[in-house]
Parts: sequence; structure tokens; C-alpha cells
Amino acid sequence: MRAGAFDGLGVERWVLMSAIDDALRAAEQNAANLEAGMGDLFGDAVVTAAAASGDCYADHRRVRPWSDRERLAGEKETLGLYVTGHPIDEYESEVRRMAPSRIADLRPDGTATQRVAGLVIALRTTKTARGTMAIATVDDRSARIEMTVYAESYTECRDVLVKDAIVVAEGRVAQDDYSGGLVLRAQAVHSLEQERQRLARQLTIEVPGEAVDEAFTDFLARALGAAPGACPVRLVYCSGGVRAPVRLGERWQVNPTEELLQALRDRIGGANVKLAYSGDH
Repeated sequence: MRAGAFDGLGVERWVLMSAIDDALRAAEQNAANLEAGMGDLFGDAVVTAAAASGDCYADHRRVRPWSDRERLAGEKETLGLYVTGHPIDEYESEVRRMAPSRIADLRPDGTATQRVAGLVIALRTTKTARGTMAIATVDDRSARIEMTVYAESYTECRDVLVKDAIVVAEGRVAQDDYSGGLVLRAQAVHSLEQERQRLARQLTIEVPGEAVDEAFTDFLARALGAAPGACPVRLVYCSGGVRAPVRLGERWQVNPTEELLQALRDRIGGANVKLAYSGDH
């Protein structure tokens, strides 16, 4: 179900997952009735009422839709591969501002430092005389590259360099004489969130007029207050074709964590949550 086996039913995966407990209870009750050799008058009445409503999933359609990341994670956990996309798709425009060149566009240059962003699809470590080093395969959907992280650097990044994580790495790209492909000898590896925190210069939240009520005000205060940081926040109130920008004070500066951004997207829509980065025009 998490990988889309029931997509043909025309019901969203998150709705089906929400309804699975009810479906299992109904199946267990039906099986018990059949084993006892009797019908369940009240159970039939429930099914009939649900069918008569025209939507037996009505109570479950209010659950939060899955993000692209959650959908793809379900596919990977179930099948061992991604079916309907790539985890980096959701962040493509963002990671390109952190690492402008795709892996397919990299060229060997033993002197210049280059930046690479991608998904860690394989990772192994090995012991050396200087400590533990890591060898990772990074994929950004355009291509893959092997990345070596020597002991000194691996000690600093071992918490973020994990399989299925999106990372941003800096290092020198060279030709690998053994494999014939390219290898990145990484000097530093950071998580997407670390780079976002370092480079983001403003979070803009566009608020539709119809979304503003006392509950939204409380939600916004809690969400921003739970992620204190150094990134300024700009609110843009939109109503009747009029846009009114308001820059919040230092008290409301945030760390643009994935949890904060996802909470805002869930509440007002992804298109209304925008991060500006150093170098943006």
C-alpha cells in the first residue's frame, strides 16, 4: 500500500493508510461472524450506511497528505527502490543554489574545489592508519559519483553522512584510474539543513487573507517560536489582490528546519513558503 499497490483504487495512499485499522477491524468481525455461522446485523448496517454516503473514506480524507519525501520513503522501504520520483526532486531548485553543477556536468580538476549535492545511496567505512574513512556513492538523478571522505573530515561529518540522506559536499573532483569514472575527494560534508541554515538570508511566508484567524495566529507564533535562529522572517498578507509585507523583529528570527518549513507548507501551501539565499536576485 505504501508503495502504490492500491493506487488503482483511485484513493490517495495516505487515506488508505489512515483507513487500514477500520478495514482490518471490519474484516476480523466478518471472519468471526462467518466462523460462528451467523450474520452481523449491525455490521451490515454500518457497511450499508457507509456505502450510502457515497464515500466510505470520508472520515479519513482529512488526514495530512504525505509529502514527496514520505511517499518515496514508503516506496523505498517496501520495494527497495524509488518508483514515482527521486528524493532530490522536491529540493532540486534549493540544492542548485547550494551546488550549481549537477553531477553529470562535473569535470576533473585537481586544483579547484567543487560542490556536489545529492542523495547518499551507498556508504561503507574502512579503517586506515589515520582512522576511519568513508566511501559513499552520491546520486542527484543526473548521474552518480563516488565520494571518499578521509578520516579527519569523516570525524566531523559522520552524523550527517548516512545512507538515504541528502548532503552537500565540497572537494576536488578527479579521474579515478581504477574505475575509469570520477571521484570526489571530499574535504567537508554537510546536511541539507546545515547548508540551509548557513546560506538562507530570509524566510518569506505569504499568508492568504482567508487563512488568518485567531487559530492561525497562535499556530504561527508556536511554529516560529519552536525554531529560534538567525534567519529573518517576512510575512506577506495577501487579500483582494493587495499584498502587504511585514518584516518581523529579531525575536521571530528562525532556524529554517525541515520541520518548520513542512508545518508551514501543510498549513498554507508549499507555494506560499519561500526561502531566499545568499546570491539570489
